[in-house]
Amino acid sequence: MLDVPPNWFQRLPKMPSKPEPWQAPGSFEGRFSDQAIVIRVCQPRGKHAVAGSKEPDLGGLEMQLAGALLEANPRVHLGKECAFDRRPDVGVYGTDADSLEAPVLALLHRSPLWPELGVVKRYGPRGSRTVDVKPCEPAEKK
Repeated sequence: MLDVPPNWFQRLPKMPSKPEPWQAPGSFEGRFSDQAIVIRVCQPRGKHAVAGSKEPDLGGLEMQLAGALLEANPRVHLGKECAFDRRPDVGVYGTDADSLEAPVLALLHRSPLWPELGVVKRYGPRGSRTVDVKPCEPAEKK
């Protein structure tokens, strides 16, 4: 048995108002609560890809996004989203998905890959509420 003095649990130490530098995330680090704009390559409507079809390379697009967005806001960062059924998606992460939408879409509209991309806005970590900005349904040709 342990005897606890009276009012022991009412004298808790004060928590620091500002975190120590080693506890705060760096400008390049993501946070679990970050919101995101997720860019994915649209898949063919069929169950299997057409033989000889080629998926677009997102590497050049990632470099353009990094250059344009990181210059404007150092807290924005890029990363890969795991996708078990296809190649990884590109995620643009920041504290506010609504403010990320306009600059990301402006850059994507200028890309020749625009017709082949789907864009989703996510309000938190994976599994959070999402909104389709550009559905991943290729347009029917007439």
